[in-house]
Amino acid sequence: FELARLACNRLPRSLAKRHKLDRLSFAASSAQGVAMPSMKVDPVYTPLLQQTSVSAQGSQISDRAEDVAEGLDFDIVQFASNIFYARESDGKAEVKVIRIGSLAGSCSVKFKTIDGSAKAGKKYKYTEGVVEFAPGEHSRHFEVEIIDDNEFDTTIEFKVELRGCQSCILEAGFKLCRVMVLDDDMFPSNAFEKEIKSGDDAALHAVGFRLLFAFMAFTYSHVPTIALKSWLMILLAQLGNAYYLATIFLRVYMVDYVLKVNDERTLDALWIPGDRTKTALLLGAAWILPNFILTGSDYFEMTVLEMGFNIRKHLRVNLFRKYLNYTEEARQEVPIQDLKTSIMTDIPDVVTNGYLILFKSASIIGKIACVAWFMLKEDPQSAIPMAVYPTLMIIWLSCRYKERMVLLSKQGEGESDTQGWLI
Repeated sequence: FELARLACNRLPRSLAKRHKLDRLSFAASSAQGVAMPSMKVDPVYTPLLQQTSVSAQGSQISDRAEDVAEGLDFDIVQFASNIFYARESDGKAEVKVIRIGSLAGSCSVKFKTIDGSAKAGKKYKYTEGVVEFAPGEHSRHFEVEIIDDNEFDTTIEFKVELRGCQSCILEAGFKLCRVMVLDDDMFPSNAFEKEIKSGDDAALHAVGFRLLFAFMAFTYSHVPTIALKSWLMILLAQLGNAYYLATIFLRVYMVDYVLKVNDERTLDALWIPGDRTKTALLLGAAWILPNFILTGSDYFEMTVLEMGFNIRKHLRVNLFRKYLNYTEEARQEVPIQDLKTSIMTDIPDVVTNGYLILFKSASIIGKIACVAWFMLKEDPQSAIPMAVYPTLMIIWLSCRYKERMVLLSKQGEGESDTQGWLI
């Protein structure tokens, strides 16, 4: 409970920092969306726009391509830009193909999408087809369907390739383009969009536990391989609890039957009737041998089922990829120490105390359930203290929660300012 509470304390502050990064990143990335006619550009990002945009008439087409086209019978076909942009909420990405040359006659070229960090079926729909140019036609476009989900992602991309041309040739430098998908979802869930956009720490603190559960759900469903590993970890945690419960009964059996040497009535209840020595040996074997299985289980958990690295990598890659899309103006508003603190401190803390704590908690809760069942079986009146103690603990944590959150928030800001001064 204490670790879960600490995770709740850290999570709103980490989210507040991350959302500050996300808001600026989305604005900066959207500014690059000039290849999409529907996109509007904030004046503050105009310098970046001028560096990356490509006009509809192909103003940045290489002189080499134009020179080659003049000396050939076939026209040159290529993408209008190396990079296209689309918002996830638009539901589609528009990709433009242009034709350079005499424009006499008709020609065609095939295209298909290729997975990048965006995967077909998850972020976009796999698309292939043919672009046909009529005589005199210099540009065509096609659309790729974007899947609008409610799961947070950073700006991710897929590729589109031109191939199989007829009555034309492909420009080698422009037969492959990237389509950047600008995600518009909140981390870790759109359910907290209002609180996150407000930038108010108090509003985030008020939904701290709900944010924690949303982060757990996001990690379970969104980070590759985590869902299966999580269930295996929970099951293996209960394997240890099963052994713990078995040792309780072994202790009771040893005291009540094996060690009662003066009670002849216990001889028939021995595992080997009438032989206490052999029964004690079997009891020792039943106590020791399962430890080899538990050791193998622990090794399997640490090697095959290790999840911390994958979750930390997923979050760090997403955050750093966001930062790479910033303009200089955005980077001036977000201190580098905030990014460093989020990557080096906040993400490991949230992963350890916000998700991996689930499995330790599952093991502890399972052990408590085993002890509670045994105690109730032996003495039903023990239910009273078992109900009172957790209630008092929850009340105590609730009373400390708000004050602790404020103190940790101030501590985090102080650490960030100190690192900024050193940097």
